[in-house]
Amino acid sequence: MVVITLDNTLGAAFIGSTLTSILYGLTTVQTATYYTRNPGDLPIWKLTVGILWVLDTVHTALVAHIVYFYGVTHYGNVLIISKPIWSIGAQLFVATFMDSIIRGVFGYRIWKLSNRKHGISVVSILFILSAVTTGTGIAYGIKSYQVTGFEEFLNVEWLGCWGLVMIVLTDVAYAAVLWYLLSVRRSGNKKMAMDGVVQTLMLYAINTGGLVAVCAIGCLIAFVSAPNTFIYIAIYFILPKLLMNALLMTFNTRESLRDRMAQGGVIHLSGLSSAASDRPSAGHSSGGIRARTMEEGSVGSRAPKPPSGVLVISHETKGSEFEGEPF
Repeated sequence: MVVITLDNTLGAAFIGSTLTSILYGLTTVQTATYYTRNPGDLPIWKLTVGILWVLDTVHTALVAHIVYFYGVTHYGNVLIISKPIWSIGAQLFVATFMDSIIRGVFGYRIWKLSNRKHGISVVSILFILSAVTTGTGIAYGIKSYQVTGFEEFLNVEWLGCWGLVMIVLTDVAYAAVLWYLLSVRRSGNKKMAMDGVVQTLMLYAINTGGLVAVCAIGCLIAFVSAPNTFIYIAIYFILPKLLMNALLMTFNTRESLRDRMAQGGVIHLSGLSSAASDRPSAGHSSGGIRARTMEEGSVGSRAPKPPSGVLVISHETKGSEFEGEPF
């Protein structure tokens, strides 16, 4: 059993709270950027981002309350510092709810990339993993209100370990599926703008799942080796912030990725939207949509009518069937 000290209790909580505040600042900036850059998004996505930001704000306030309670109000009180305060369980509930919403959004993205009908089985498996992870988080949060000291968490150590293992498995599974669905869309031609965009999205998927998984593994190690300290709690503080920022980064990088695709002259959007599967594919790859930029014709001439399944982008284009979608 690790000896309780100020370093591994208040010190760890202070470091976790500081990192949480930094990531919350990034979340707030990214949220403001989202509403500024994407006024045409569907109301459901605007509402989702707003709800997540409110939850993130509440989570940050709860973390601050934990640090203030132990570090200021009851500083030096060894008896108090060995007992969990109500806000520890509350922040666990909020973090679990946030993670569930974010994984739901990423699940919707996977459903679209897998052409909807063919991706139901994959999404169902991911939904089951996410549901088990959420249920475990709720169960552990309930237990935090039933114990009278941190040492009592040893009686349900298996529950905490199971919950952290499920976080790792779930986020790695999401990242792996996204990586695979994107990798099969590459043409193999490195000079194509579309391949560069797909590779960027693949890196986003790996970084998102990998970073959260590494953080969760660190939390698991700290929980097993020092369950009576605040080290694992401090690491857990930042987990929902990482997922939140990953989601907002995905939303906010759409325009720059579209610009990169447009620079290639011909834009292949096959597989990036499930709407592609509903269009005719004659003369093109299966389920594909081609898009090319066209200059306005000279005076007295008319631009040729594009064939079926071709999306023409011009300076006067107001939107398309993809407008308002988050991915």
